[in-house]
Amino acid sequence: MPKYGILVDISRCLGCKSCALACKAENKLREGVYWLRLEDEVLSTSQGVQRYVFPMACLHCGNPSCARVCPVGAISKEEDGTVQRNPEKCVGCKFCISACPFGQSRFDEKAQKAEKCNLCKDRQAKGEAPACAVNCPTQARLAISPDKLMDEAEKRLKEIKKLGLDYRLYSGEPVGGTQVVYLLPNGIDLKDSPQGKEISSTIGIWQNMVKPVAKVGLGGVVGAVAVAGIINNWKREEK
Repeated sequence: MPKYGILVDISRCLGCKSCALACKAENKLREGVYWLRLEDEVLSTSQGVQRYVFPMACLHCGNPSCARVCPVGAISKEEDGTVQRNPEKCVGCKFCISACPFGQSRFDEKAQKAEKCNLCKDRQAKGEAPACAVNCPTQARLAISPDKLMDEAEKRLKEIKKLGLDYRLYSGEPVGGTQVVYLLPNGIDLKDSPQGKEISSTIGIWQNMVKPVAKVGLGGVVGAVAVAGIINNWKREEK
């Protein structure tokens, strides 16, 4: 079982970037590479126009589309509930980036590899909480045991609503649940959320047709032609 999940409470977020900087330092990421970034949204509410700043990184989906579309098995859903990448296997095809419903897969141009948050797997292996949560000064990003995650989220949501704030809980039902859950103001949808984005037809073809064929080892030439066609389609879609 996983040791920690993450609760992100936007009502407490100061936009101080402590989480993003801690993530970068902990994972020794190169200049210009971030696994956790701050997003911002402006809403018109009964209290007037308000700007919200909040952290976004991989949500560690229960049914990760990035793993389903990876042609080389570089992404896997682990027993601890996290979604992990094997950089040694990654070929830089960017299929996972196109498939991520939250837009949280990154591409390192220098390394020509896809990258994302690993929920501080090395820290968790030692029983330590993810660095982003440890360094949050307001517990807007809280590391908590997954079996207590939803209870804490519901508790906080009730407290927020008592203050007259219009918030909701997002726990990733469209993607099989997520190990990172959010308390969001109504009117804010997580960037590229599953409600507003479908997996492209190219990715769907790979997932449902070509990948199964590749697994049973049929014809290298057929596989090469199929992959070439998919990559060409993907490049057109990206443009």
